Amino acid sequence: MIEIEFDPKNIIGKITELQRIQIPRAGALALNQAVFATTQELKSQAKNTFSNPVPFTQNAFLYRKASPELLEAKIFIRDEAPKGNPPAKYLLPQIYGGK
Repeated sequence: MIEIEFDPKNIIGKITELQRIQIPRAGALALNQAVFATTQELKSQAKNTFSNPVPFTQNAFLYRKASPELLEAKIFIRDEAPKGNPPAKYLLPQIYGGK
């Protein structure tokens, strides 16, 4: 017969640490990997959709990373341009439809 003894207080302390530190880190990492992969796919789709797109158009898809403190990531299209039209102005109708 095998007998196992443990103090539940020690396990509860570890679970709390896991919930407080490791789970938010894993969530932020997963979100960051997802938004990175999505922006890469958007760049690829832009390359396939437009004939000979310039690098400024291909690199217009950006993202804001999540952190363990703020489990929120954001993908967006650059809305400023040093000269000419910002990519958001001419890419959004391709994504959402419109005139």
